[in-house]
Amino acid sequence: MAGTITALRLQKRNKDRVNVYLDGRFAFGLAAIAAANLRVGQTLSDDEIARLQEKDDVERACEHALNFLSYRPRSEAE
Repeated sequence: MAGTITALRLQKRNKDRVNVYLDGRFAFGLAAIAAANLRVGQTLSDDEIARLQEKDDVERACEHALNFLSYRPRSEAE
């Protein structure tokens, strides 16, 4: 899956995420903060891609946890 970054585009529905295209084809999505260090023309190895995706998995898990915690407390009757 290693390749050269040909495009970095914001996702349509979630502007906090970026789609990464390698060699003209969609490869994966990342949090915009993680993608800030990437640039078009940069070459990524399989190990670098795996590290980026692992960081993204952690970021998404944190976002899901924060979203879950944002709900108001419910009573037993609810």
